[in-house]
Amino acid sequence: MVSDDIFKMEELPKTMGVIGGGYIAFEQAMLLHSLGVDVTLFYRYIPLRFLDDDLAYNLMRELKRVGIKVVKMGGEVQKVTKAKNGNV
Repeated sequence: MVSDDIFKMEELPKTMGVIGGGYIAFEQAMLLHSLGVDVTLFYRYIPLRFLDDDLAYNLMRELKRVGIKVVKMGGEVQKVTKAKNGNV
């Protein structure tokens, strides 16, 4: 899925992972979380690297404060697969 696909979903999932460290990934994570989805944001390198460091730090802190899980990846996502239990 890409960010626009969220608006085409007929029903929201219980959980969702958002991959990215830019403002669109942050917006999607916050939007989904506000709609009741359990969200994990996966990023690599420095999140929101084009913003002021203090602003980026405070936004990351706010994501965590409201309950969005934030995970720094060790590298690029190579593929996403579905596990036997149905999780992706």
